[in-house]
Amino acid sequence: MAVVLAVACVLPFSACGKKKSGKSNGQDTPTVVKEDDPFFNAEIKELKLPIDPGRKLDTQYVSSCRFIGDVVLVEYNVNYDEEGDYDPDNVAESMAHGQAIYDLSGNLIHETKAGHWENTIAATIDKAGDLYFLVSVPNDHFEYTTRLRKVKDGKSEDVMDVPGSVSGSGMNTSVQILDDGNFAINLGSGITIYSKEGEKICTITDPGRIVSMNVYQVEGKSYILSRNSSFDEDADPQFKEVDLKTGKLGQGKSAPLMGHGASLTCIDNKLYAFKGSKVIRYDISSGSSETVFDWNDTDVDMWLVKGASCLPKNDNEYYAAFAERIDGFSSRACLVSLKRAEKNPNAGKTIITVGMPTLMAECSKCICSYNSDMTKKSRIKMIDYREQLILEGKDTDETTAEEYVRKEFLAGRVPDILVAFDSISGFKSDNLMVDLVPYIDSEGGLDRSLFYDNIFRAMEKNGKLFFAPLTFSVETLMVNDKFIPENAPWTYKGFLEAGRSVPDGVSFYPSKLKGRLLGDMLRTTKAEFLDYEKKTVHFDNDDFYTLLDIAKEFGLDKIPDEEQMKVTYLDDGTSISEGTFITPEDKFKEEILAVKESYVVSMLTYGMEKSFLKKHASYRGYPGKNGGGNAVMCITSMGITADSKNKDEAWNVIRSFYEKQAQIDLCAIYGLPMRKESFRATSENQMEELQASRKRMIEQADGNVDPSLDDFAPDIQPKDIDDVEKLILSIDRTFEGDGAIEDIVMEEAGGYFAGSRTKEDTAKNINNRGDILMKERG
Repeated sequence: MAVVLAVACVLPFSACGKKKSGKSNGQDTPTVVKEDDPFFNAEIKELKLPIDPGRKLDTQYVSSCRFIGDVVLVEYNVNYDEEGDYDPDNVAESMAHGQAIYDLSGNLIHETKAGHWENTIAATIDKAGDLYFLVSVPNDHFEYTTRLRKVKDGKSEDVMDVPGSVSGSGMNTSVQILDDGNFAINLGSGITIYSKEGEKICTITDPGRIVSMNVYQVEGKSYILSRNSSFDEDADPQFKEVDLKTGKLGQGKSAPLMGHGASLTCIDNKLYAFKGSKVIRYDISSGSSETVFDWNDTDVDMWLVKGASCLPKNDNEYYAAFAERIDGFSSRACLVSLKRAEKNPNAGKTIITVGMPTLMAECSKCICSYNSDMTKKSRIKMIDYREQLILEGKDTDETTAEEYVRKEFLAGRVPDILVAFDSISGFKSDNLMVDLVPYIDSEGGLDRSLFYDNIFRAMEKNGKLFFAPLTFSVETLMVNDKFIPENAPWTYKGFLEAGRSVPDGVSFYPSKLKGRLLGDMLRTTKAEFLDYEKKTVHFDNDDFYTLLDIAKEFGLDKIPDEEQMKVTYLDDGTSISEGTFITPEDKFKEEILAVKESYVVSMLTYGMEKSFLKKHASYRGYPGKNGGGNAVMCITSMGITADSKNKDEAWNVIRSFYEKQAQIDLCAIYGLPMRKESFRATSENQMEELQASRKRMIEQADGNVDPSLDDFAPDIQPKDIDDVEKLILSIDRTFEGDGAIEDIVMEEAGGYFAGSRTKEDTAKNINNRGDILMKERG
C-alpha cells in the first residue's frame, strides 16, 4: 500500500506562504525543457536464452543479468514441458541451468551448461576477452569444492581450487582480475588475493566490519569499501586504501553516499556508483561526486531498470542490463543501449516535477507512457524521496519521506505534484496544497458520473479535495454474524458492547497491542478530534474515552508466540523466517475470532474471502461517532502543491491519469481504479485469468477440487464483480494520519493502559501537548 510512515515532526508551518530560500529539487530548477538538456535515445533488446529448439519450453527464469567487463553475463534456469507422466526420479531431465554471454549488440557469444548440482557463483573477464568462472562443484557425498575455471576460445580448463566452499547461489561471492593479472576472490568472509599461478598472497579483512566484494583500482591506488558489521549501528561506510601484497589497510575515508547498497564499478580509472535512478561519478580522494546520468532523461520505465547493472562507456553512451519479470513464473534478460541525442526532442515542453515517497511500479509505467507520447505538452520528472534521502546521506530509518517533505515545504523546494501523501492530515491545507474541486468541475475537468464520485467526496476535507485518488483499496472489518447480529449498532459504544458480548473462547478483535488497536480506531475518526482550521485538538470527550476502553479491553500487552513468525537477521542484511503461526484468517475460519480486518484490492482478494461471506459473515466497516462505514485507502493519489508555478499544466498531467487505459495500467499489479469502465475491464480480465487458472489446477488434480484452491484461484463470477462495485459505492470515509499527534496519543495512552492515570488525565495531557503542537505549526 502506498502509505507514508508517520513520525513525530514538530515543524513551524507558519513559514509557509512567506518568502523562502534554498536550492530546490523542483521549484528553482528550469520549468521548460531546453534543446541542450540531456536526453538519451534508448533501444531495448531481449537477450534470447540458448533454449533447446527440439523441446517445448515451460518456464524460463533469469537469476542474474549483469556486466562483466564489456559483455553481459546472464545466469538462467529453464524448465521444459515434457510429454508423458510426471516422473520424480527424472525431474532433473526437464530442467537446465547455465550461463550465457552476450556482446553489446545483444549477440550470444558464449554459453556454458552447468552440470547437475553444480553452481556458478561468480564470473569475470580479462582484457583479452577470456572468461573466468568461480564454480562450486560437489563430490559423490555432496561436499562442495570451489574451483576457478577459465574458458578460452570455447574450451574450458580449471585454473585452481580455492579454499572454502559455497553450496548455494553464491550471492555474496566474487572473482576479479586485478590490474597486475592476479586474482581477488571473495567467498563472503573477506577478499583473498591469489597470484596468476594460484598461490595465496594475502587476505584482506577489516575486524568488526564487512569489506566490499571487490577491490577498486583508481589512478594507481587500490581501495576496498568497508562498513560496520552490526545492523544496530550506523553503517559508517569508508573507503580504505589497501596494500595488495600484505592486505594491510590504510586510514578510512568516510563515504556516506555508499551506505545504502550502491553498486560500484571502475572504468578507465574512474569509480562509478549506481544509485537508483542515477549514475554518479565518485572521487575517493576528495569524497566529491557528480551525477553523470539520470533515468529521467530517457523514455525508459524507471521501475524496470531499478537495480539494473550499468556500463558507462563515456558521457554520451551508456548501457544497462536487467531481468524483467514476464509473469509469476518466468522472466527474461534485457539489454538497453542509451545514446545522447544531439538535441532534446522535448524542447519547449513544460517540466512537471512529481515527488513520491519511493518509486512506485504502476506510477513509473504510466509516467513513462506519458513522457513517450510526443503529443503531450509537458515532460514529467520523477523525484523518489527515499532515493533523495540516501543521496543526501540521511538514514531512511530515522527520517521518513513525510518528515523530509515537511522540511521541503518550509524551504520552498516542493515539486509541482505530490504522489501518495493523501494520508497525511497536516498536508491538507490551502497554504500547502491546491483544492482540486474547481479543477474537477471545470470545463476541462472530469465527468463525475464516469467515476466513483463517493470516493472523491470521502477524500474531501471541509469540502476541499487536496489529493485526487487514482487507485485505491476498500478497507473494512468483516464480522461473523453468528456472534454479532447484523443490526448491531456500529458506533463506538455499540462496538464496545459487541466486543463484550462475544461467547467465551472467541476473541473479539485480531491480536494487537493496545496502542496499535487504538491507532486502528483512530484511522478513520481522527478528524473528529482535530481542528486544523482553529489549530486545536479535542480528546477530552466521551467518544475518545470509549476508544480508550476498546483498546484496553481488547488489545494485548504482548502478542502470543504462536501468532508470530520468528525472523532471524543475517550479517549480510538478509533475513530468514522460520516456523508456522496462526493468522487472523485461520482464527476467523475456525470461528474463534469474531472480527477481522479485510482489504479488497482486486477480484483475487475479494475471492479469497468469498467463502466467509457465503456462510455467515458480512462487511461492517469501521465504527464511527454516528455509525460504521467502509473506508478508502488510496494506493495512488496526486495533489498539486500551492507553490507550483505550473498549476494548470500539473492538473492536465493528473487528468491524463484518469483516462481509461492509464487507469487500467495503474492497477496492473493491484488496486481498484477510480474510473468505472476501467474497473469493469480490469475485473473482467482478472475473472477470466482466475477461471483459467482454476480450470487448469482442477485438471491437474484429476478433477478434484482442493479447498485451498480458493486461496490461489477462487471461483469468480460476474455477480462477484457487481458485489465488489456495491462495496466500492458504500465507501464514505478515508484514512488519515498525523504522525506527531499520533505519537502524543500513544505516549499518553500508555499511562492509562498501565493503570497509572485516568482516562480524563490522559485526554487532558493529549489536549495540552496537541494544542502546543498545532500552534507551533502556525
